[in-house]
Amino acid sequence: MQATDHLRVQYDFRSGTVLLQCRDRSHVLPERFRTKESAESAAMQFARENWEYTEPTAGPAH
Repeated sequence: MQATDHLRVQYDFRSGTVLLQCRDRSHVLPERFRTKESAESAAMQFARENWEYTEPTAGPAH
């Protein structure tokens, strides 16, 4: 995936579910998460393993 492809993670705290989207792909993880941080971490791991997602690198600070 290109560096301009941003991963979007939506966490629903009531159900503990997480939806991740990137370009034309989306997926709901089957696990239930207790925190937003754990949901985001699992979403990033799924995207890296299944969609060849790489985090965009930060540009130089001015």
